[in-house]
Amino acid sequence: MREKLWEMVRTKEGKHLKITNYDRFMIGVILVSIIPLCFHETNFVLTVIDKITAVFFIFDYIARWVTADFKYKFKNQRWKSFCYYPITAYAIVDLLSIIPSVVPFGSGNRAMKLLSLLKAIRVFRVLRYSSSFNFAVNVFRKEKQTLIAVFAVALGYIGISAVVLYQVEPGTFNNMFDAIYWATTELTTVGYGDIYPQTVTGRLIGMFSSFIGIAVVALPAGVITAGFMTELSEAQQAKLEAERKLQEMQEELERQKRRERQQRAKRRKQAQARQQKAQQLEAAKRTESMNSQGGKSNTADKSNVSKDHNLESKRKIVKNDCIKK
Repeated sequence: MREKLWEMVRTKEGKHLKITNYDRFMIGVILVSIIPLCFHETNFVLTVIDKITAVFFIFDYIARWVTADFKYKFKNQRWKSFCYYPITAYAIVDLLSIIPSVVPFGSGNRAMKLLSLLKAIRVFRVLRYSSSFNFAVNVFRKEKQTLIAVFAVALGYIGISAVVLYQVEPGTFNNMFDAIYWATTELTTVGYGDIYPQTVTGRLIGMFSSFIGIAVVALPAGVITAGFMTELSEAQQAKLEAERKLQEMQEELERQKRRERQQRAKRRKQAQARQQKAQQLEAAKRTESMNSQGGKSNTADKSNVSKDHNLESKRKIVKNDCIKK
């Protein structure tokens, strides 16, 4: 029962993700569950949609949990699989998307904002069925060390820029958070314009920070682009390798079928030869038996002729004796 359930709910992960009918159904449920988020006010229809989709989400969550040991393998310790699943990223997203529909919240503005935020997490459930997202995750996983180094450089740049400009223009930035906010927007070259340096020294620092920010932002872009190109190349090679193996399997299957046909033809010829030999032996036996029977009949005829001749001779002798007397 659990194996059938696992075959139904599991997602065929990999470089070439395969979408099943159950996956298509769940994607449809996820898209329908987002409809109530498109309205500020709720009504009976939207509430029914929210509750029905929550039922499907709960079933999906429980089904994946009770079959977690099929996906997460722990040697001789299956219970670890069931303990590990709830703390996985997808399981956390699933649980957070279910909570707003089953746990009552207050009617205050904060509660409603939290409720809407948690329901919006349902959008991320679609990522489980996205091969492109899995592709990007593989890229970030492989380039993890490089991206961590770039992220550390970016944080160091933000911290240094914020501290320097906060000391240069204490009147422009009311607190350190404002300086960090400015440094972050300067790093990403966004520059909203709500906070900006007003002195010549501050503007010079801002200009220098802009150039550094371009370089810092360009680093992860290049790393990610190179990772994507490598991943695409590997995926293409894997696809070609899979096609080659499939072609080899088909050719091997065809050769095996051809050998089987040849063996069947050979066995058929051998059977026909044995049958012909048996027929020849049978014909030879019949001929031999007929010859033996013909020889016996000729011997009997010869003996009968000799007996008749002897009898006729005796009759003649008796007849001559009678005439003499």
